[in-house]
Amino acid sequence: MKTLKTRKPLIILNEYGKRLPPKYMKLARKYADKRRTKPCDLSVAFFWIDTPEGYAFWRNVDHGKSPKIPREKTTPTKAPKKALGKKPLVLTDSIGEELKEPYKSLALKYTDKRLAGEHSLAENRVFIWRDTPEGHIFWMNVADGKSPKIPGEKTTRG
Repeated sequence: MKTLKTRKPLIILNEYGKRLPPKYMKLARKYADKRRTKPCDLSVAFFWIDTPEGYAFWRNVDHGKSPKIPREKTTPTKAPKKALGKKPLVLTDSIGEELKEPYKSLALKYTDKRLAGEHSLAENRVFIWRDTPEGHIFWMNVADGKSPKIPGEKTTRG
């Protein structure tokens, strides 16, 4: 008689490469892609904004903090309707000014296509900066209103 192999529970790590505490690990596993088999970072396990706990909650967990788990709904849901509205997506810097080109187009390449309305690159981090070819420091400078050189971009002198 053959026994079925049971899958090991998914291991989810915070941004420092440490396992999430048990209460957050259990909650995060509810939202994580069930096809994942190898340990993964919390930042890529699921879309934080699609959960009742919200983006700020999971950002704090990812940073090693211990936010209070809300008592209300903790079951997976679709993204909030306000985020899925028909308003166009507007990405802003940390002072609320719309991103200028070419940073706007570049940021939109990495942004969740389901987002709508105004989102601050600095506060909401609509994508994980360190997971882009440009890197965390580049996007931190863009969010601060600076105009860093885009890696690989040729500059013209004139």
